[in-house]
Amino acid sequence: MITMDEFDWYKADTACSNMEGGWRLPSISQLVGLFYLNSDTRWKSATDYWSDTRINGRGFGLNTRLGILSFDVLRDQDHFICVRNKNLLAGR
Repeated sequence: MITMDEFDWYKADTACSNMEGGWRLPSISQLVGLFYLNSDTRWKSATDYWSDTRINGRGFGLNTRLGILSFDVLRDQDHFICVRNKNLLAGR
């Protein structure tokens, strides 16, 4: 599920985990795979999306303007996508 909302990492993580059905933020590799391999997903352009991958108060994400990884402070406001199973690239 993709959203147009912008939350800090903590709120994005909570928003996904509170959804019924086992939703969560994707790993950074899943996020990149979805961006490059799943044309069905409607990405908001020129922004960052959160992944579940974080270290030292920063979170990895994807910058849709440049198609590269981003590394933002967890309190930044970014977009997010929620995933719920291992067959992500098939959109299930």
